[in-house]
Amino acid sequence: MIKSWIFSLTLFFCLAWVASFAQTLQPYSANIFGGGEAGLTDNSKFSQTDVVSGSPYLYGEFIVGTVYHDGFNKVSHLPLRFNILTNEFEVVKNGLIYTFAEPERIDRIVLKDEVFAYIAESEDHELSGFVKMWDFQLPTVVSKMRVSNMAKLTDRYLFNKSNPVSFHRMRDEHYVMQSETEIYQIRGMKRNADVAQLAAEVSSQLAK
Repeated sequence: MIKSWIFSLTLFFCLAWVASFAQTLQPYSANIFGGGEAGLTDNSKFSQTDVVSGSPYLYGEFIVGTVYHDGFNKVSHLPLRFNILTNEFEVVKNGLIYTFAEPERIDRIVLKDEVFAYIAESEDHELSGFVKMWDFQLPTVVSKMRVSNMAKLTDRYLFNKSNPVSFHRMRDEHYVMQSETEIYQIRGMKRNADVAQLAAEVSSQLAK
């Protein structure tokens, strides 16, 4: 009787663990995806026809990429687009456009030949949000991309009662990221070649 009870209890916990593990491996986690349609983000008041020049996106079109999350999970072949203005990745899922509801669970995003990571807010440093990594692992240099938007008011747009806007890519902010808590800003670097050289020097510390 006792053996049968112990066996049933053990079987119950094993099945519960398997169910939990299987749920973790689901390619589209409902907790990670969400946040509503991208049209509900801060730049929703600007329709595509209102954009006079520039773009809030790193690439205008959606590009298939890979998302690594929760330590060991990987989702491939995701149509992704990075909105620099709102610092959000937009994802096409089931014909709708979403943002990540819990970006802090994302370890890396690979888009073309570029790698991105999400840095949570912390008292240890001033950097937060999605950043471009110059290497897949730490230590490395990371860059915070920025874009500004300016309204352009003309008689034609005032007559149509639309909200024209012009986007301008600003200079990236660069940081040396030694660990998740050791992040130091680099000032004065303007050329990508200089940043790439520094990133190579920082990453070479990993091999030592």
